[in-house]
Amino acid sequence: MAGIRELRAYQRIHLVGHSLGGVMSDAALKKVVQDPQQEALRPLHQLASITYFASPRSGTGLAIPGVRHLLPELRALKRFSKEGNRVADFFTREMTSDLRDPPSDHRVWLPRFACIAGSDAFVSDYSATFAIPYNQQLRLNGTHASIVKPESSSAPQVSWLLENIGQVVAARQRINEQQYRARRAPRAVRGRSTLVTEYWGHQSGRWESEYNDARRESSTGAIAVEDHRDMPHGTAIDLLIAVSDAAEVISGSQRDEQNARDAANRARAEYDLTVGLATVGDVHEQAVPVIAKWITAEGPRTVMVRGAKDNQELKFALSDWIQSVVRRDPRSRPLTDASRTALTVLEQPGQIGDQS
Repeated sequence: MAGIRELRAYQRIHLVGHSLGGVMSDAALKKVVQDPQQEALRPLHQLASITYFASPRSGTGLAIPGVRHLLPELRALKRFSKEGNRVADFFTREMTSDLRDPPSDHRVWLPRFACIAGSDAFVSDYSATFAIPYNQQLRLNGTHASIVKPESSSAPQVSWLLENIGQVVAARQRINEQQYRARRAPRAVRGRSTLVTEYWGHQSGRWESEYNDARRESSTGAIAVEDHRDMPHGTAIDLLIAVSDAAEVISGSQRDEQNARDAANRARAEYDLTVGLATVGDVHEQAVPVIAKWITAEGPRTVMVRGAKDNQELKFALSDWIQSVVRRDPRSRPLTDASRTALTVLEQPGQIGDQS
């Protein structure tokens, strides 16, 4: 469980467990998903799938009392044990494991797959495939140990595993898009749909004035670009803009670094959020790669980094970003394959921030 939590920078984790390792993965998975801090991640979780190779998930007859005394780890393999029943009940109540079924009822969607050895002397077919959809099972000729020792990268279990991961990634993308469209239902302010922005930077200064001017000038009769402070509490943010002083960035400003990291984490956690990080000053060209280095480890989805020599160039950058989000907005036109791409975009003055 602790090892999984250390992988926070990864958007998707695919677990693979052999024999007892699969049973232990189930127990760890149960603890991670039940963590109250993970509730907001439903129905998609950072854990994207789990694949079992010859795992006796409903126990094995070899876990007899005498053997369990010699090997305490085998207590988890006792047939129909209380802990095994609790884990099975958890998967039934809290999770959806069928690759074909969309998530519902606030359950976690986490496809599970099982590979079974035809000559396995330790694990029965029933125990290895317990509660796994039939179309997510693979039966191979081999023994309990040999099925996890492929002779080449083209072995059937390797191809099967990679194909499953590809299907899971594609399905998660579709689910994300469905949620994205649902959350982006038009919001009405004074009779117009709205695009909501948030500003991080020096308050009541010249930078915020440029931000407000860019918002007002980007508003049209169809869409109003509104600051989140003028919207009801809890309204979803479409575009987060953070502005920093280029000289302070180069000097290693901890405040600006933390802002950049926090903004990148927001982009990673919120599928429908776009982030623009602007740095202003004569040394902006040197500051851009510094910001890029700050956010690389955060694994952001859509983050635009841009340098500006002065306030006028800053306003151009902010207007570009606002227009790029307006053009990607499903209220303006259908979401295209290009606009779905998750990118970190590094920009220089004069480039357009629109990636659609």
